[in-house]
Parts: sequence; structure tokens; C-alpha cells
Amino acid sequence: MRSVGFTKNNEEIFEYIIEDKDLQVTVLNYGATITKIIYRGIDVALGYENIDDYFDNGAAFGMTVMPNCNRIKDAEVTVDNKRYKLEVNDRTNNLHSHTTNSCQKRIYDVEKVANNKLVCKVKLAHLEDNFPGNRDYEIIYTIKNNGLHQSFSCVSDTKTIFNPTQHTYFNLDGHNQGNILNHQLKINAGFYTPTDKELIPTGEILAVDNTPVDFRGFKAIGKDIRENFQPLVYGKGYDLNFVIKNYDGKLQEVAYLKNENILLTVESDQPGLQIYTGNYLDGQLGKGNYIYKENSGVAMETQLFPDNNHNSHFFSSIINAGEKKTYNVIYRFK
Repeated sequence: MRSVGFTKNNEEIFEYIIEDKDLQVTVLNYGATITKIIYRGIDVALGYENIDDYFDNGAAFGMTVMPNCNRIKDAEVTVDNKRYKLEVNDRTNNLHSHTTNSCQKRIYDVEKVANNKLVCKVKLAHLEDNFPGNRDYEIIYTIKNNGLHQSFSCVSDTKTIFNPTQHTYFNLDGHNQGNILNHQLKINAGFYTPTDKELIPTGEILAVDNTPVDFRGFKAIGKDIRENFQPLVYGKGYDLNFVIKNYDGKLQEVAYLKNENILLTVESDQPGLQIYTGNYLDGQLGKGNYIYKENSGVAMETQLFPDNNHNSHFFSSIINAGEKKTYNVIYRFK
């Protein structure tokens, strides 16, 4: 544990390092944010040079997003027939639960219970971030056999929304080694959920067959990224939710990312996977004063389908009062 600065409210920020075998991960108590993922000496996670830049973190580097990842149409949700208005931060919508009091802007209670394990906890009061319920959140990071395991849990005293994700951008060549267009990506998904111009799902579920968004076999990310295909035009590249094949609520391999030296396997127990290829990175000051540009990294965000509150045929993010809901993701390196 090492002190690395203070919040605007003069709360001390600490970083914690966990490791096992060839993998080392650095996490802040501020937002339970991942700042480094070092595999065999290579830092493969994008992040800021200055701690203060994590206070806004518009790019969502290493962000643990709760209670809801991705976009919510018109920045409002309905729970038990009651409408809750959220902050608008993405055109007319809400993106990644952003509020001035969201989980990613809070100091977590962090306990390092082993060299390879952190337990991070935070409480939010009813409507403190505009979402309902007095809630207890818990994030557990564990490294085992070169795999970074992350569990997200929530318990609320009323029905609420819970659809978390991890928003690390990966560049397997190294965070400061250019773009990821030559990385090979494979996704276990035959369908995706298209969006409108504001990147809000239309409610459709379409097949990837004969489209530039077909990653059922390994394909270079850059191969089709500039195609004149509506979802790619709207997202300025890949920014789409893929529907995981044979989803049954259990951990399964959902995606694979590789370069010449590293294979990264993503395992999840959520039905969706958002692939975002850093299309709006535009000069953020990264670690070692490296400047991140478009496509410097790819985020692989395990999730429920975006905007499911407005699409009743999507998996629901509503959890019941007193229910402890847990989701898991593993990023496994070899």
C-alpha cells in the first residue's frame, strides 16, 4: 500500500499491488480503479500519468463501473413503476452511471487479505447517485494462475439497478506501443444489438453473418473497422454489445485477444460483451507521459445488454431488496 495523493475533499488515495506468478495488478482505493496490469514485465493497461486525471476520467481508464455500465436512454430508469432521473452526460443520455457521487468517484474501504487478493467495499445511500436503494457494493480482485478475477456484488434495501463492468483498455503490445488494430480478436457471439446514432440499442438482435462485426473466428481488429457499415459509422469504429452464445448464467469463455506474444482470454457469467476500440481517445496524457490516440486500446466490457430497462426482452438489471447479486469476470493471460 502506497499513498499517491488526495481527492478534492482531502481524502487520501492509496494504491495496492496484488500479484501471482507472471501477473501484477495495481488498484486504487479511489473508485476501485485499475491503473496497471503488468504481464511478464509489460504493462498492458492504459492509464493516466497524473492521479488527478482519474477524478474526471472521461475515457474511463481502468474504471470499475457501478451500478450501471453503458448507456441509459434519456437518462432515466423505472423501478417498481417509479421513474428515477439520472444525470445527463452523453448527449441526452446517461453513460456509465456518471454522477458527481458515483461509485467510481468514491473512496473504497480496501483490505489486502493476501498477496494476490483485495476486497473493496463502498456504501451508497438512497438517491445519492440518483439510483434507488441504500446499497452495499463489494469488489473482490484475485490473481490466480495468471488470471485477474474480479467479482462485483450489490445488496440493496429496495429494488435497484445493478449492471456492473470493468472498463480497462488493453494493448497487449504495451500501453505505450501504438494502436491495437493488428491485434486479433475472437468473440463467442453470433448476434449483436445494433444502436441508433446516439449508440442507444434499437431493441433489435441481429446476426453477425456476412457483416464487419463477425468475430466468430480470429480477425484483426483493424481489418473492417473503417467499413461503411452503419454500426461502425455510428460508433466511429467498434462500440457494440455482442450476445454471448449458449449463455447459461455460468462462467464461460466469451472472447479472446492476441498478439504475437500474448493470448488474453475473457471469461464471464454475463450475457453481453461490449467491444469498444478507443474510438474517441484523442490525446489523453498517459503513463510515462505517453499520448493516447484513437484505437490505442480495446475495452472488453462484460455486461447485461445496454439500456435493458427500456427493452423488456433484454436481460433485466433490476435486483430485489435484500438480494445479493454477484457477477464475475476473469481476464486470463498466457
